Amino acid sequence: MRSITQSADDRFFIKTLVDLARHLGLETVAEWVADAPTAQLLREMGVDYFQGEYFGDGAL
Repeated sequence: MRSITQSADDRFFIKTLVDLARHLGLETVAEWVADAPTAQLLREMGVDYFQGEYFGDGAL
């Protein structure tokens, strides 16, 4: 997740995995979420759960 906001290739890869998980009826967890822009992007992609520095300090 570290470079998802800067890399179109990483965004495409993550979105593909999220779409595959949805198709298979699986929930998704994003790890290493360090900031609000990353969390927002992942939320828009349909990620179900988040872990990482951004969530560990009560920033929500």
